[in-house]
Amino acid sequence: MSQLREPAFDRVVAMVLRVGAFSCFFVMLAGLLVGIFVHGPIPADIERAGVLLMLATPVVRVAVAGVLFLREKDWKYGQSLSEYSQSCCWARFSASANTKAAN
Repeated sequence: MSQLREPAFDRVVAMVLRVGAFSCFFVMLAGLLVGIFVHGPIPADIERAGVLLMLATPVVRVAVAGVLFLREKDWKYGQSLSEYSQSCCWARFSASANTKAAN
């Protein structure tokens, strides 16, 4: 990766993290505010969505970094990050499928 492309690369990755952090904050805040006025499972579901969004943000960052590495033709890092993202997603979905099958 050349020195000229690094600032743009870092800006995109930082934007992904910033959008993820702010969006999970606002979703969790919405869950808290809804919890003040509405009683039941709805506020907990909204807050759970905010937590899941917070957990998904680093995974999305790794996927975006892999795509950016591949766009810059940095095959070594792009391919390894893409494979890592795929294995994380595969492990997560297979674990949830096994949990559903056990119930």
